[in-house]
Amino acid sequence: MPFVETFRICEPGKAPFRDAVADAVALPSLLATMLRNLIEAWPPEVYDRPLVTTRFLGQRTTYVCDPASIRSLLVDQAEALEREPFMLRALAPALGSGILTADGSHWRGQRRTAAPMFRPDRVRGFVPAMTRAAQATRSRWLRAGPPDGVRDILPEMMRTTFDIIVATMVSGDSQLEVEPFGRAIDAYLGQTSWKIALSMLGAPARERADRSMKKPSQA
Repeated sequence: MPFVETFRICEPGKAPFRDAVADAVALPSLLATMLRNLIEAWPPEVYDRPLVTTRFLGQRTTYVCDPASIRSLLVDQAEALEREPFMLRALAPALGSGILTADGSHWRGQRRTAAPMFRPDRVRGFVPAMTRAAQATRSRWLRAGPPDGVRDILPEMMRTTFDIIVATMVSGDSQLEVEPFGRAIDAYLGQTSWKIALSMLGAPARERADRSMKKPSQA
């Protein structure tokens, strides 16, 4: 089994020089782990401790694992929290300033706008469309070959999810095609691991190209 490098638990006080050297030596292995699966880079202690703090290359990260503490942060102290920079770096180029990337009053406005879509009666109304999408997936599988065959579940679930979204949220637009959409999602997700890993490791973000674009001056 290959060695998996993880973030190390942070000791109180300033990081000694030997820890900085050890971090630099471990960087390639840790980066490879994060690109393969970010969760693998979490220290094992996050699964049995309520609070875990790590430090790598001078950057401290705290994992809140206790349910009561999580609720306190997300509900009672929500105003003091902001989105993680690494998640904004990965998601904002595609999602803009939407509900998954906004903070504070802007997030609350987005949340109020989206809330009616998820009322219990509205969600129950989605059940027939979900059922049809699941039945369509089953039919595709039966047509594709023997039921005990091996299938890549990721594109299949993407197709099923997309069918549900089209039927419930975009008025059943039959002109939307799932294959190009799936390829675009794959292309975008393929770079998010790099963005998240580099941001968590403290690498500077590249300037957005649109910042250099200026409105042409009038002659």
